[in-house]
Amino acid sequence: MFSSAPTSLRRSALAAVIVLTAGVLPATVASTMANPGPGISIKVTLRQDDGSGLCSETDDSVLVAPGTPVLVCYTAINTGDETLSLHTVTDSALGVVMGPDDVFTLDAGNSVRFTHSATWNATTVHDVVWEAVGEESDLGVIAGDTATIEVEEPEISLEMTVMMDDGTETCGTDTALLVPAGAALRYCYTMTVIGDEAVNVHDLDDDHLGVLLADLDDEAGPGESVVHTEVFVIEEPALHTGTWAAIGSVSGVEATATDSLQIDVTPAQPTTTTLPPCEPATTVTDPPTTTVPETTTSTTTTSTTTSTTTTTSTTTTTTFPVFVARTTSTSTPVPVPAGFAAARSVGQAGPCAPPLTLPPTR
Repeated sequence: MFSSAPTSLRRSALAAVIVLTAGVLPATVASTMANPGPGISIKVTLRQDDGSGLCSETDDSVLVAPGTPVLVCYTAINTGDETLSLHTVTDSALGVVMGPDDVFTLDAGNSVRFTHSATWNATTVHDVVWEAVGEESDLGVIAGDTATIEVEEPEISLEMTVMMDDGTETCGTDTALLVPAGAALRYCYTMTVIGDEAVNVHDLDDDHLGVLLADLDDEAGPGESVVHTEVFVIEEPALHTGTWAAIGSVSGVEATATDSLQIDVTPAQPTTTTLPPCEPATTVTDPPTTTVPETTTSTTTTSTTTSTTTTTSTTTTTTFPVFVARTTSTSTPVPVPAGFAAARSVGQAGPCAPPLTLPPTR
């Protein structure tokens, strides 16, 4: 783009290399020089650093894996008609990368470039501002540009399922379940690495069950999964939300994923116990009575005297009252369940015992 023998001017505190280049300006730059006075434009480009020190001329974004060195190139062009000096360059990601007020001259039509190389573990935006002062007019000029380093950060997914616990370390497929209160459920949490970076140091939290994993050391590479199960007795309906966090093995960046599932609980039903049908009340019935007719016994005594005869006659009558013969029959009471008063008694009919309603059982 520009060709001339590069001249090393100085190294900044960030070990950047500044070189001057001169040559024919692009038409877009030359068109900005119509107005007299100081002027400047800048371009920030990015390139994966291969050690050659060569800059990209056009790329203002780059996608790299965590820990990859990237070369950031800052190029300024004097678009005015007077020499510029007292340069200050500020990068939002790196701070002041030149200056403040570095003293070197940049003649009209010339360009200057310096670079900075570093490794990046997270996506970074470089907002760059270049300031300079015209030597003749003492007027300040300013220009800006932006470039973005995109880092492939760790990425994970979380899947939550639930099943009735059968005592085995298996996972169900349901994400919603209707169960009776007191049911034992097995919750399954499956984390899968869906990015290009391995992860480790796992934390898992369920907003109803609490902390389930803390700093678990189990590295999982791209496409691999880590599974955790938990058995819990459910008493009330709940919407469970799980959060899984893991740390990128290279970048040290945390990746998180969430999922949720719904548990509904059927209300407890009262249990009714019905006693067997009651037997009819037993009544003591008097059997028929037998009446013996009244009996009269008469006794007659006769005395006879001859000559001077005296005759005495005595009649005794005994009357027996009416005799009533009775027999008695008894019956055996119907057993009554414990806890209930007798509902009836011999010789008297009574109501049956009512059904027994017990409280809900779990």
